[in-house]
Amino acid sequence: MKTGADFLADELFNFGVRVAFVFTGGAISAIIDSAEDRGIKIIPYDNELDASYAAEGYVRATLKPTVVLVTSGPGLTNTITGIAGSWFDSIPVLFISGQVKSHEKTNFDICLQNGFQETDVIRSTSHMTKYCKAVDHCSQIIPTVRDAFKSMLTGRPGPAVLDITMDAQTQVMENPNLENYIYYDFKEILNKGMHLDNTLSLKKDYEYLLKKMLEAKNPVILIGGGMQWLPSGLFENIVKKLKIKIISTYTAVNAIRQDNLYYDGMIGPFGNPEANKSLIEASDLFVLGARIPQRAFPLLTKESKKKFQSVRKFVLTVDPSEFINHKIGPIDKIVNGLINDFIKYADDTIPDSDDIDKVFKKELSKNLIPIKMFQSIQSPSDNSLSTENNYSIFQLFDSLNNTLPKNSDIFVDVGQNVCSSILGLKRNRGERIFSSWANSPMGYSLPASLGAALDDNERQSVCIIGDGGFRTALSSLPNLRAMKGKVKIILWDNQGYRTIVDHLEKMLSGRRKAVTVESGIPYFPIKKVLISSDLELLDSKGNLENDMKIFFSDDKIDVMIVHIDPSIRMIPNIAI
Repeated sequence: MKTGADFLADELFNFGVRVAFVFTGGAISAIIDSAEDRGIKIIPYDNELDASYAAEGYVRATLKPTVVLVTSGPGLTNTITGIAGSWFDSIPVLFISGQVKSHEKTNFDICLQNGFQETDVIRSTSHMTKYCKAVDHCSQIIPTVRDAFKSMLTGRPGPAVLDITMDAQTQVMENPNLENYIYYDFKEILNKGMHLDNTLSLKKDYEYLLKKMLEAKNPVILIGGGMQWLPSGLFENIVKKLKIKIISTYTAVNAIRQDNLYYDGMIGPFGNPEANKSLIEASDLFVLGARIPQRAFPLLTKESKKKFQSVRKFVLTVDPSEFINHKIGPIDKIVNGLINDFIKYADDTIPDSDDIDKVFKKELSKNLIPIKMFQSIQSPSDNSLSTENNYSIFQLFDSLNNTLPKNSDIFVDVGQNVCSSILGLKRNRGERIFSSWANSPMGYSLPASLGAALDDNERQSVCIIGDGGFRTALSSLPNLRAMKGKVKIILWDNQGYRTIVDHLEKMLSGRRKAVTVESGIPYFPIKKVLISSDLELLDSKGNLENDMKIFFSDDKIDVMIVHIDPSIRMIPNIAI
């Protein structure tokens, strides 16, 4: 005889879950206990939000399933930003919240609250999950977990939420003797994709798409977040055969190396000018797995808009509804299908050429960041900021490119951190870049890098985070200390919320509130906090590259503080 919590733990284990990120509480304790007994490693965090970010980072980097276990009420509501990030970036993370006993549950249509710490979990999360279900009896647990995994992995991946009452967790029942069930191979399904059978594109759709690519006068392929789950190297192998120019949104940068001969870079206001130019000069644009949200699309002049409207456009997606009245204009053909299937079809169809073994690489310049994008622009509002021992963004990335360990997984925070990292890191030695691309919460990268580092592999986990983001992630410091040597933190100190300052410079002529210590943020002694947390730090004030070599070679040093010129402003590309 087993409890509902025991059967839940069995199902999680059978689906491949070996790590659970938790913040404990009375309403979830039975599940945590059963999960650990079943052999699932419990990773406690001091905040449910950090546990959510860590779980997302774990899935992004490892392609392995995991679960976030939190208690009722505030336990669940504290995860909502993490759920939203998983939803917008299509990350399949399972969130399980404990709930009050079934007889205590509130009818929220007529009452405010009955149970202690009770929240309407379903209404709070259903609009940003692939699957959301309340479980009131232990007999519902097994089919609900199976439905959750199927939904998370079907079509566009995404999170699921299960809200399980305390009595459902502790009820005892005999083995339900359910029919034989074939559990999904999580990584394999993510690699290949999974679609509802009745919406699968026929082979003729892939044939049509490939024919148009090969016949086009000046074809350009735009790749997006749908590429993030492909096996390493798969897309680059087909690029060798296609020999077509590639551009990307920010979410697809790991699908193709920065030095690939056919890669023109990332589009957008803070993207590569060459990529933006390729976008509007294409004769035919083939969008593979990209939504192209507003921030990912470049600024266009009236003339360029007219030119772009004449580009023929073809889309391969699992979500055709995204392209109803889309900003890119009328679309010649939308193929509802899977990227992996299309690549396999193209690989089988296009014969190998004599140069198939040729290395298609280009020489990368020392500096990859457009010079005009990050400029030192002094402002009277910055008079109180320290300008001593500061480095430029160009110096930072020159040093990083020369010292980063091979095959690093780099988790980058928001604003200047992420925009410069995508552009500035050469990514020619196996590096991968991750961020919370769409939701972009400050403080994400520290717990996410800790989650990724739990995997037993040879990849170094690196976090690049600003001093503003770092302030919001302090509850992860005990986990950083516990994982000494597994994560290396580059603390980008530019004395405040500089990307927000950029906006205020444009919108309010430099008037500022609550973005620097001078304008209202409480003083924060970063060094003292790190030292008191029993962490080792290196405060770089000399030769940055030499300091980085020391930092990456010494497992005892957890954090390297790099003082970035606080007058740096992030300037979008001019309209093309």
